[in-house]
Amino acid sequence: MMLEEIKNKFDNLVEKTKNKYERKTYKTFSTILEDLISRKITKTEIQSIEKKLGLIDLNSEEPQNRKYFKKALQEFKEDLRKDLGLIPKGYYTSFGLAIGLFVGVILGFAIENENPSMILSIGMLLGIVVGKFLDDKAAKGGRVLNV
Repeated sequence: MMLEEIKNKFDNLVEKTKNKYERKTYKTFSTILEDLISRKITKTEIQSIEKKLGLIDLNSEEPQNRKYFKKALQEFKEDLRKDLGLIPKGYYTSFGLAIGLFVGVILGFAIENENPSMILSIGMLLGIVVGKFLDDKAAKGGRVLNV
């Protein structure tokens, strides 16, 4: 199945469903596929993507539940990150925030400062700054998915 066909199937699912959470998941799939179609990627990469998407049961007469497609979307994004180096917007910023929060908590306990929230805030701020820098670098390299 071609990427355009798979995108059209997700577009049809967006129109058919009444559940807003399912619609959001289908729309995200469709947006990612639209972005991939517009990129210049090799035939082997396209075949790899189509193979991964082929594992998702889109032709079933029985409708799949929301959790199934949400999990499939997460796995698909992870595969794109690992195989093609493509990341969603804000990937490194959110990762940096989490790391900064962790470092801030550790430093807050290690320093035993009277105001641990200040150290926690500094750690989060540094994480966000580093993450934003890495996101900008990825955007310049054309590795960011428009999701």
